[in-house]
Order: sequence, then C-alpha cells, then structure tokens
Amino acid sequence: MKRWLTTIIVAGVVVFNPVTIFVAWIGTAQWSNNHPETGTNLSAVDWLPASASDISYWKTYSWSAWEFTMKEEEFRKWASRYELREISGAQSIERFSWIQFWRSHRDYDGDAWEEEEREKRKHVATVRNGLFATERRKDGGGYKLVFDRETNRVYHQSNPR
Repeated sequence: MKRWLTTIIVAGVVVFNPVTIFVAWIGTAQWSNNHPETGTNLSAVDWLPASASDISYWKTYSWSAWEFTMKEEEFRKWASRYELREISGAQSIERFSWIQFWRSHRDYDGDAWEEEEREKRKHVATVRNGLFATERRKDGGGYKLVFDRETNRVYHQSNPR
C-alpha cells in the first residue's frame, strides 16, 4: 500500500510541478504588468551608474522603458556592451510615459485623430544626432537604446517576449 501511495505522490509531483511552475510564472508576470515599478525625475537609482541623473522609468515584466541624462563619454563607457552605431536620419523610441498614454488611449475617437497624434508625439523621443543600438528578435522581444547628443539624454526600451 505504501509503495502505491509513493508512486501516486511522485507521479503527481512530476505531472503537476511543471503546471504549478507555469501558473506561478504567468501569475507573476501578470502581477508585474498590473503593478509597474515607476519613477519620475529621480536623482539616482541603484541599477544605473552614479553619473546618470534626471531618471524616469516604467518597468514591468513585459515592457520597460527608462530615460536619463548622462554625458556622452560616460554613456559610451556604460553602453560598451552594446553595438553602438551613429544615427543617420532619425531614430524614434517610446519614452517611459508611452505605456500610460497607450493604456488610456487605446479606444480613442477617430474624429480626434490630429489631437491624438499631437499627444502621442509627447511620449516618443525622436533623435537625429546621436548613437543607437537595437536588437529585435523574431518573437518581437528585444531592446532599443538611443543617445541624444543635443540633450545628453539616454532612452532605453525593452520587452522580453
């Protein structure tokens, strides 16, 4: 009888443990998406170099964006792990405030298109003089990093997909 019970328990753990892990992972991701970590105009955070200032961010499991001010020399040191390229033309990137805008304007009135576009531009940075690095995978995940020489502003957006 004990052997039969042990077999059932082991089978239950083997079968249900992956399901439990998957459900916990989905639950954690959903909780993170509904409870973002945010900050606006902060002087420092522990996950950026001390030379970063005026930091704003929105971080969840499925979408994160941050921006901060940093001199180009410091930026190049910090971003040395990325394949930085010179911007030719323009690079646009969603700012940390984009997701809040998107969530509140998903069902906008088509008649207010021009006003909607003006509002949307406030949440997108377009840089013409600077550096950038980007990686987009087939599943849509990846990152984009943009440095604006005119403002010494760094923009970063990523998602894991």
